[in-house]
Amino acid sequence: MAQQQLFKVRDKRNRGWFWVENEYFNGFGKILGANAIAVYVSLCRHADQEQRCFPAQKEIAKELKLSERTVRNIIKDFQKYRIIEIERERTAKGKWLHNVYWLLDKTEWKHPEATIACGHPEAKSNRNQRQPLPPNKTHINNTQKKASFKKRYFRNMEMRQAQGKWWCIPKDGGDWLEFAGKLEQTELK
Repeated sequence: MAQQQLFKVRDKRNRGWFWVENEYFNGFGKILGANAIAVYVSLCRHADQEQRCFPAQKEIAKELKLSERTVRNIIKDFQKYRIIEIERERTAKGKWLHNVYWLLDKTEWKHPEATIACGHPEAKSNRNQRQPLPPNKTHINNTQKKASFKKRYFRNMEMRQAQGKWWCIPKDGGDWLEFAGKLEQTELK
């Protein structure tokens, strides 16, 4: 007689879960990148019912295998775009205790400013030319797209497509630049 192998399935009734906003993934996640998604997920994971958490930046960095500076910069971006609010707590004697992070409702989020056009001839002479960022369309489900193995580049800047437009990503990690040129000006590597 064959021996039966027993196994334990996960119990979905346990409260070992947390919420993450879809709008974050479809909007800011595309703009701020994978590390910012990971930090946001970590903050959501640590948040209580009031959407308040206080993990140390060092602990977040350790959990995600990121540098503390990367975590600190991402948290600054979150604060800049009003994704979180930071409350610095002190002891009775005035010594810094820890930061309390409040996860703000998506209606509070401030979408990034428009970026300088890239690849458009007028952009060279007028550095203040601005183009709008893609709108936050969370009702579009782009999760079924197949990944391409070749990447598109313009003047050695990696390019990505988001919201039906092409964007140049500066090597210094600055704001994405909307590509206003022709795809014939780019190369696949």
